[in-house]
Amino acid sequence: MNQNCPVYPTTIQQGATYVLTVQYLDSEQVPIDITDYDAEMQVRVTAESDEVLVEASVDDGRITIDGVTGTLVITIPASVTEALEAPFNAVYDLKITSPTDVVTRLLEGAVYISPSVTR
Repeated sequence: MNQNCPVYPTTIQQGATYVLTVQYLDSEQVPIDITDYDAEMQVRVTAESDEVLVEASVDDGRITIDGVTGTLVITIPASVTEALEAPFNAVYDLKITSPTDVVTRLLEGAVYISPSVTR
């Protein structure tokens, strides 16, 4: 990934476990070591909205980091996605913080929350 934050639209399926795997790469597609980094992701109605619809972090266990491979795995349980209003459009971003407090936004984009049919 380059210095510009990639825009990556995603879909969260209501009532299903959401998993997103992201690998942080340099311009030559070599993994960037993010050992000892922190990470967080938030989904909001709009970027300006105070209400957080979904959040994930290393602290809450919803984001795991394999530092050497530069890989982050975001996992939102079905119990959380089931409570989301659907169909619905929202926005998100994913940020990492280095041990020296340098913050990098890895991804951003639109989120579509698709409704569950099976109840």
